Amino acid sequence: MEILEVLVKRKSYRSFDKQLLNKSEIDLLFETARIAPSSSNAQAWKYFYAVRGTEAFDKVLNSLAVGNQGWAKNAALLIVSTAAKENDNGSKYIHAWHDVGLANSQLILQATHMGYFGHMMGGFSTEKAIKAISLPESHEPVCVIAVGKQGDGSDLSDELKFRENQDRVRKPIEEVVQEIS
Repeated sequence: MEILEVLVKRKSYRSFDKQLLNKSEIDLLFETARIAPSSSNAQAWKYFYAVRGTEAFDKVLNSLAVGNQGWAKNAALLIVSTAAKENDNGSKYIHAWHDVGLANSQLILQATHMGYFGHMMGGFSTEKAIKAISLPESHEPVCVIAVGKQGDGSDLSDELKFRENQDRVRKPIEEVVQEIS
């Protein structure tokens, strides 16, 4: 057995080319997220997206930390993923962020499979994001995802070019997995 190539290829790049996604590609990304597993099938996620070149895109971009704005401005899409605060019965939805993470992961892997990439960001202002997307009280922002085709790096600072070209590093398996005895 082997690890799926899409899992190995996935990387959070920062350089984007100018290509936009078409509507059917965007729909496919969200369909992939929609069918993700969730606790009690509650499907805690709600996505808000904006296409580069629109006022909505600029609003979401302005919610990002300054360091992220410099490169995310060239993404084809900016997506705000959000999680439900409560279950349908009014109890606190303690697994919501986990479930949104699964949906986000599926979206990112689908983007990779389609020849795009996604870069999830925690560096954003929750308050600005809520205002930018008119988020209902029932949800909270989890992260912002930049999606697009990989660029050549010419739009990046020297520091980001260096980071862009580094190999993806992961902790050794012994650090993240332990058999219970």
